[in-house]
Amino acid sequence: MNKTKLEEKCRLLIEYLETANYSKNYVRRFKNGIQYILENAFSDDIQCYTDIYQKYEQTESKVWKLKEKRLVIKALEALDLQRKYPDGSRNKIPIAPKNSYHFLNSEYKAVVDYYAQTEENRVSESTIYGNKAIASSIFLKLQQSGIECLTDATEEKILALFIEPDGKIERHYSCTSKFAKVLTVCVQAFPDCAALLAFLPAFK
Repeated sequence: MNKTKLEEKCRLLIEYLETANYSKNYVRRFKNGIQYILENAFSDDIQCYTDIYQKYEQTESKVWKLKEKRLVIKALEALDLQRKYPDGSRNKIPIAPKNSYHFLNSEYKAVVDYYAQTEENRVSESTIYGNKAIASSIFLKLQQSGIECLTDATEEKILALFIEPDGKIERHYSCTSKFAKVLTVCVQAFPDCAALLAFLPAFK
């Protein structure tokens, strides 16, 4: 297995879970599972994801722990081999179920599509897919809050997606910067993206 590629997939998976509002406990379980994978995926006897799970079976007898590791391994395998992110069917706050992109209206889909097409020959496929997933999740939350088009977005609505009323940061810097990247690429075709960029919080 390619270490650099696997580490990138792990990073994208965790960022997606955090951006799509999975529970903190659920994300923590994935982080623990991913840590095990990264520590054990590069020995000579590991050739695929099934090998990783079978190796874990040799040292763990508790059924619930086996199920937890299998969930993480299967999710990572789906992202790596099929480019599929978790569909939100289990253990998730029901804000952005399944693939957020498919629930977007035509305007938001057009923005995301333009980004993907423009960056196709500039950056890696995994980067495009990760940024597209994050942007789709954020656009879906905007849409669900009543903002049906770019021109309707206000600074208050945008900030509410990233900062909770008590001042706690809801989305970390990495997710914000990826969304900003999508908006920056799309400004030429969708000038109203510039306003959304201006509304984004500046934190790291």
